[in-house]
Amino acid sequence: MGKKSLLCWLIGLNLVMTLAACSGGNITDNGTRTKGPIIITTDHATYTTTTPIKFSVINQTKSAIYAFDTQSSCTILELEIQMNGQWETSDEVACQTGKLPVRMTIAPGQTYTGTISVSAPKGKRAALSPGTYRLALFYSNSTAPFSQLIRLTSETLSVTN
Repeated sequence: MGKKSLLCWLIGLNLVMTLAACSGGNITDNGTRTKGPIIITTDHATYTTTTPIKFSVINQTKSAIYAFDTQSSCTILELEIQMNGQWETSDEVACQTGKLPVRMTIAPGQTYTGTISVSAPKGKRAALSPGTYRLALFYSNSTAPFSQLIRLTSETLSVTN
């Protein structure tokens, strides 16, 4: 390898290392994905206490599904934390807008994407507590009022300092 080729290779390696260091996360952390006709995916399996959780809900059924947008961070998914072996709703990302619920429709073959992030009053640091989390989807196959809700949960996520 000539000096010019070696220099280009070293510059390329340095660029890759710099991008990995600046990404704020583990570049090998590919996220989570459930199996089944309705899939919940996340962009990472491990998050820091301040990193937003980006997710997708993919409807691979032959009919539409319906969910309300008043769950965590005003999305259709509820963030749950494991406390003493039990799953509890995380109050740190509650939907606080006071708006009326909107029924979201995810048609067959469609994907709903969202982000769950912690917000805090001005001047305060917003952060999730470290721990084990999961996302829960409460949906219906019908538009009829008071339809039976079906519950689906994601794989577990880790939140670390």
